[in-house]
Amino acid sequence: MFDGIHFFEYDGIFLTNNNLSKEVASQKNITEDMRNALFAEAREQIKNHFVIDGRMQLLFPFPVSEKDKKHYFYPQIFCVCHSGASYYTRRKDYDSYEILFTYEGSGILEYEGKKYYLRKGDGFFLDCRKPHYYYTDGARWLHSDLHFNGSIASELCQEYAADNDVAFHEQDEKYQTLLETLVRIWDTFQSYKQLQFSNYIGEIIAHLLIDKDIKKSGGTMPDTFTYLIKYIEHNFSLDLTLDYLADFASMSKYHLCREFKKYTGMTPIQFVIYTRIENAKFLLKHTDLSIGRIAAQTGFSDLNNFNNHFKKLTGYTPRQFRRTGTI
Repeated sequence: MFDGIHFFEYDGIFLTNNNLSKEVASQKNITEDMRNALFAEAREQIKNHFVIDGRMQLLFPFPVSEKDKKHYFYPQIFCVCHSGASYYTRRKDYDSYEILFTYEGSGILEYEGKKYYLRKGDGFFLDCRKPHYYYTDGARWLHSDLHFNGSIASELCQEYAADNDVAFHEQDEKYQTLLETLVRIWDTFQSYKQLQFSNYIGEIIAHLLIDKDIKKSGGTMPDTFTYLIKYIEHNFSLDLTLDYLADFASMSKYHLCREFKKYTGMTPIQFVIYTRIENAKFLLKHTDLSIGRIAAQTGFSDLNNFNNHFKKLTGYTPRQFRRTGTI
């Protein structure tokens, strides 16, 4: 696990509050950049309570411009914690987002009124600005902690926690595979390193969100619905009635509506209208076709019907949308 990564290591050290600053000052054989990064982290942590019991393997942030911080995800700190029984972190108002993952042993997270028991394969994705407390449950807890910020981290973290559940469980090794690639980018010189790092953070978050959706819906989307969605996307201008779509999928209208909504969040007809409006938006922005022609080409035989659906989904009339150029 993380073979060949050049970690900075603490071993058998207890750090609590401003003792971290003293520990930083005493470290030898580290570069000035590493020392500065440690002090920066220490300043953030002084206002919090934590004890590190055991061995920590750390990567510190690489330089990121203020401009890039506005447009990309960027690194703050990564660590692998070989934690003993006394380990804990109690923190709030820390401007960071954290994904923790358990490899061995067990831990407990207390967050927003809930308690999560974390065993092998369990993790969480949370907003460190909110009060949180996690600690070893038993004698040891081996876990990785990824801290990052930037771009749309706040929005995606909120979306992940929308059901008041920040935990996840990995049944395969996809998360670890993505994480190890991310850590190798972090640890080595790479062309467009910041862009690569940001892309992999995005992939990790997308993986967690998709996996959560799959588990909520009871499994992966059946092939029947995958084919139906592709058919709608390629034939949205046709007269796609519910009867027609039910016949195409070889199931009753009731069963089609119930199952389709379970996997997509929309009924089949809502998805048809959504697909038509998305294509209409593209034509309004990138062509000079008349609004009536665009309505007809995207499957709306009635212009008033097109206008009503367009405004309901976008908040604009087609004419307003074309004038503002909003996407």
